[in-house]
Amino acid sequence: LHALCVQTLSFDMHLVSRSRLPSLLPLQLLHRPSLTTTPRPSFRLRSSSATSPSDDDDDDTIYALSTGPPPSALSIIRLSGPLAFQSLSTLTPPNYKPPAPRTLSLAPLCHPITKAPLDEAMAVRFETPKSFTGEDVVELHVHGSRGVVEGVLEAVSCLPGVRAADRGEFTSRAFQNSKLTLLGVESLHSLLTSDTSSQVQLALRSSSPAHAAVFDGWRSVLIKALSHCK
Repeated sequence: LHALCVQTLSFDMHLVSRSRLPSLLPLQLLHRPSLTTTPRPSFRLRSSSATSPSDDDDDDTIYALSTGPPPSALSIIRLSGPLAFQSLSTLTPPNYKPPAPRTLSLAPLCHPITKAPLDEAMAVRFETPKSFTGEDVVELHVHGSRGVVEGVLEAVSCLPGVRAADRGEFTSRAFQNSKLTLLGVESLHSLLTSDTSSQVQLALRSSSPAHAAVFDGWRSVLIKALSHCK
């Protein structure tokens, strides 16, 4: 019991001091930065002994294909960060009027360098902090052919200050910006990797406030037990 209490208290202190996800959560979230066969390095949840990234990495605007690989009827490409709205303006004609926040509107996409048309897409904006990551977010709903998706991803990669996201980086930013709790992160992972309806129901229930209250109660009991042990 003493060892368990020590581990729990150390885990809580690590979160307060680091404000980052520990490496013991297996987040293999389904953000796909590209369609190439060469995999990008997985986004590793950092432990207290790991070297912290620079603040510049946290300020980057990131993008990824957030739906499954083509072909499909539709695909969604998500951008998150301070340059998300500017990126949408760069990818659209000069006379394009951005939609109001949380409103889906037609967005004719063109290449930022060649000005070649890419797709007749739909775009939606989410202003900070009312987004999944807590940052400015743009979602591009494009036709799901391989040619369209690869063309849009290539065009986005040409934008200055924008880089491809590592796997799980959108969720990590949501956690860092207090949009998700650790319980919410684990529940999201379970939901994204679920194969049966029972797994879906379990993942949805585990993220409910009632479950959070139970786990908070266990945490309080363990911390109190640790205080008595010492």
